[in-house]
Amino acid sequence: MINKKELLEQAIKAVGDRGLNYGKPEDNFDRIARLWNAHLINTGIVRDPSEALLSAADVAMMCALLKVARLQHTPDHMDSWIDLAGYAACGGEIGSSLTPPSAPAAPKTVKI
Repeated sequence: MINKKELLEQAIKAVGDRGLNYGKPEDNFDRIARLWNAHLINTGIVRDPSEALLSAADVAMMCALLKVARLQHTPDHMDSWIDLAGYAACGGEIGSSLTPPSAPAAPKTVKI
């Protein structure tokens, strides 16, 4: 059994180890966002390139959701919990550096 402190310590180590291989999380997540945006445009899922707006923060959230989906199948898989904590930490750091919008944007209407 692992306790909260041990899990978070392992997440800190994992984030640090991955940083050695992939660079700073914010740079890596930004790179991933640009590639995902290109994929959405190239496959026609997003027709207007100005609407491909995934950000580094989105990447952190979507990677966290990937871990949640895996945990729904195997909730006892500790590596997924550790990775989830790491994505949350990276996303929190990225999110804390963002400037909040001055006013909430009106919701987009999507035509289907």
